[in-house]
Amino acid sequence: MILWPNALFALNQLTSENISEIAQHPLKTGVLLEETSTLLLQLPLHWMKEEFSRYPICVRRSHLLHWLWDILDRPKIEQDTAIHTEMGRNQKIYVEFGSGRKDCFDGIIAADGIHSNIRKSIYGHLQRPTRYHAWRAIIQNAYDIQWDMAEYWGSGRRFGYARIDADHLYWFATLNYRWMQKDDQSFPSIRHQFSNLPDSIQKWIDHTPNHEIFSHSIYDIAPGYPLSSGPLLFMGDAAHAITPNLGFGGCLALEDAHVLLHALQQEKDWQKACARFAVLRKRRVAHMAKFARWLGEFSQIENHLAIQLRNKAFSLAPNFASQKVWRKLLTYNLLPHHKID
Repeated sequence: MILWPNALFALNQLTSENISEIAQHPLKTGVLLEETSTLLLQLPLHWMKEEFSRYPICVRRSHLLHWLWDILDRPKIEQDTAIHTEMGRNQKIYVEFGSGRKDCFDGIIAADGIHSNIRKSIYGHLQRPTRYHAWRAIIQNAYDIQWDMAEYWGSGRRFGYARIDADHLYWFATLNYRWMQKDDQSFPSIRHQFSNLPDSIQKWIDHTPNHEIFSHSIYDIAPGYPLSSGPLLFMGDAAHAITPNLGFGGCLALEDAHVLLHALQQEKDWQKACARFAVLRKRRVAHMAKFARWLGEFSQIENHLAIQLRNKAFSLAPNFASQKVWRKLLTYNLLPHHKID
């Protein structure tokens, strides 16, 4: 997962620990390219360092979670599945678990991901499909890396990568469904769609074991649904899952944690803190959901003329325009010295 400067700021506010252990390889160079390797846009990563005091990083989700678990002195975590959730008239929350037990709670933080059973129990099925599929993998000993992160745009397809550390690299690919066999979503079956990529990337793909390539559909949640309901609070993908086109899903979750901490410092009453959190996050997460979905559709277009116009617009975009967009993306309510429109 990519942690942009906003997420690193939030992480720094949540813990006094030095994050250098997980920030082993700052991403200092990044580009957007055509499949032919023609440069479309240079990512303003040095500007981010100057503006927000941090470069982005790419980390393994498991490493980040384990690091946070260590900071919390390795608390016991009980695992179960919330099958059904109901709001009682007494402002209690009743939950039925997969193990068969039933419990009553004064408050709940629902952070159980985009497939949240808790959210489904309250609001129903909210997931929206997209018109493209994704594959992801991590490889070791990737050579011939010109940039720390890059993304190649083609016709109805994309390929991108980001350096995790000196030995590991994360890559992803997306492809519109119309170019796929409905009964076969494995990467080998669509491998030929990415044959125009540079030779070095072809080698990375070839050296990635098929069983280590994660294949999945892309969904998000339409913005506008409540982030809290009385003593029930939704966070992360359970509240505002966005398409991964910006790599901001995990970043928004860390922002959520920082904003919740702030709300709890301002409000001693749990329900008031939940309501404050929802107010502070509503516009931010709605904006990010809309922009991420638009970017996905925009980057997956197939019309030849539209692709030419898109690529021309990106290649001619002035630096200040790119910086303005990124400032908006990287700024949230509690990030100091930055105005929220």
